[in-house]
Amino acid sequence: MDDALRVARQVLAGEIDPNLGCGLIAGVGEKLRFPDALDTFFLLDHEQYGHEDLGITAESCVPDILEPAVRFSQRRPNNSFKPKPLRGSAQFRR
Repeated sequence: MDDALRVARQVLAGEIDPNLGCGLIAGVGEKLRFPDALDTFFLLDHEQYGHEDLGITAESCVPDILEPAVRFSQRRPNNSFKPKPLRGSAQFRR
């Protein structure tokens, strides 16, 4: 989660393009098994490409990326993160 936090802060500092940063954060989240704290970035990473016919472009997603980046960047590193259980784990068996 610290890597996602670092990328969010770099996006806000103008060191990384917001669209690229969103994809990087989503990639970190995928490795962490899709934590809820990164849900917005997963959605925006998906929406920013391939939806131009709907009027959604990478450029139009930038404000939507920056807003959650601000909220997420205010987290402290190692802020009680618990990954979601894997589908085959006992929690999903009934």
